Amino acid sequence: MGHRVKTVQPNRARECVAGYAVAIDLTARNWQSEAKAKGEPWTLSKGYDTFAPVGPFLRASDVGDSIDKAQIWLSINGDLRQKGSVQDMTFDIDELISFISSKMTLERGDLILTGTPHGVGPVRPGDKIRVGLTSEATESTADFHCVLGTPTSKWTK
Repeated sequence: MGHRVKTVQPNRARECVAGYAVAIDLTARNWQSEAKAKGEPWTLSKGYDTFAPVGPFLRASDVGDSIDKAQIWLSINGDLRQKGSVQDMTFDIDELISFISSKMTLERGDLILTGTPHGVGPVRPGDKIRVGLTSEATESTADFHCVLGTPTSKWTK
């Protein structure tokens, strides 16, 4: 977010956006399954260090309205695994910001992760993950090296 936001209407939501980036919201499915079986919260399966790497930031002023037709993609070891369009999201960017800001205050620098295109699957130690955001106005890619396997996993950019 570009500044503090509380209860913004959808038609004013874009004024609050500082920019866009692609993030990977990792889940340790094995730990999630254990927690489910025990009736425990799943928080730890998503909360390990480095489980949410974020790619380069694109300023909203550089992207403009072309974000509405942008493509988001992810490849693992050169194999395209996920690709989707922002316009295919269940809720558009303006609706999401308006809804979230009606429930909680969004602060400058906050990130909103919106979900993922079809194709969720496992990653393994040594995998080379590349993510991208491609719009009519600009393109952003980021490379991550996966050395998962323990709760102290590391990603290198």
